[in-house]
Amino acid sequence: RLLPLSETPNSASLRTRSEQVIMKRNSESGSNLMKNEGIVHVKQTDEVAMGCGFGRCQPGCLRIFAHPIVFMIVLNSYCLVEGTIVSGLGSVVLSSLETRYKFSSIQLGMLSSTFDLTVLVTVVFISYFGGNSHKPRWLGVGVFIQGLGALLYASPQFITGNYEVGRDANLTLEGCEDEGNFSPDCSEDSSNVYFVFILANILGGIGAAPLFTIGVSYIDDLFHPKRAPIWLGIFFVLSGVGPAAGFGIGGAFLSVYVDPWR
Repeated sequence: RLLPLSETPNSASLRTRSEQVIMKRNSESGSNLMKNEGIVHVKQTDEVAMGCGFGRCQPGCLRIFAHPIVFMIVLNSYCLVEGTIVSGLGSVVLSSLETRYKFSSIQLGMLSSTFDLTVLVTVVFISYFGGNSHKPRWLGVGVFIQGLGALLYASPQFITGNYEVGRDANLTLEGCEDEGNFSPDCSEDSSNVYFVFILANILGGIGAAPLFTIGVSYIDDLFHPKRAPIWLGIFFVLSGVGPAAGFGIGGAFLSVYVDPWR
């Protein structure tokens, strides 16, 4: 007679073998869920093993800098300096720029909004392409571009003439007469430098776009979920300290003459 499947000689071994396969799969999935920290550690070890440098130039002596802590020190410093320059110093000196270079109120308003408009336009594209590629490299390029913008923003002080104030003998007031109109500013017309400031703000906006998008995302990828909130908190605290420091430093600089070497 035909025996039921449960009574066949090989049924017990088949059932045991299938149970072993199921238990092995469950064990592997459970170990993957319980060892997230180890996975992150292996990921970090692979990144450290890649070395540190520019392109193919990766000297062995720089490998000590390829570490998450070093990355956070650099990123937090960048966040602090960016807030100090853009939100602090940039806002304090607007009135001085208006007087020094004879900007109109409309020009001054456009100058102050160029940075935010640039971030608004570029942040979507930078976040999309940067999020699917090498994130630290995008952050490094952003730092470089914003550094160029900061140097360009300061260049009119050195490429234009000195700020001159004369005296009108008839009016007994300090100033000059230009085509019959009295002006307290005797310096040459520097309206062309307005476009230099606009370009500097555009570069600054492009460089700052990856900071709070790709930077935050990479912090979350780099550290274990238990440690990432601590580093994110430090990052956002420094983003608020930067503008406060910028206003303080800018207030101190306002007491210095426009040409300190004179």
